[in-house]
Amino acid sequence: MIFFKSYKQEAYVLDAMQRNDVNGIEQSLNSLSVYTAEGLEKLNTLQAHEGDMSLLKAGQNILNFYKTEAQRDFPQVVDFYIKNENFNQFKKTFDQINPKNRTQQDVDQYNTFVNEINEAVKKVNKLNDTMNASRKTQLDHWNQTADRFVSAHAD
Repeated sequence: MIFFKSYKQEAYVLDAMQRNDVNGIEQSLNSLSVYTAEGLEKLNTLQAHEGDMSLLKAGQNILNFYKTEAQRDFPQVVDFYIKNENFNQFKKTFDQINPKNRTQQDVDQYNTFVNEINEAVKKVNKLNDTMNASRKTQLDHWNQTADRFVSAHAD
């Protein structure tokens, strides 16, 4: 259950990202941080089962991964969504200006926004690739460890 709460909360973050729901991301991130901290605290109070620490260590590893996502990685994604929203609002305003009436300042500002958003897209794509690879590695390790643990300790 300790793992599942954080796992499910991360799924809510990812779902909110799919929907471009910044408020949903932030709300789920707050819950992810709380559940991860609680989970790590609980794991520190548990003892090894028959001397086998493997499941506790795997749990700590994946919860630390979720903690890093919540504190470092997902906030960068939120920043990207906000930048993208600001760009889209500016672009909408810019597109409403008749091309003949656009000033050089309007064009320069638009070009600056385009360059910034293009860099932000590259950065968030790289971050998402890294997070997805780490998530797969962590989940695979958790599942394999849980399977081995159950096999070793099931009656």
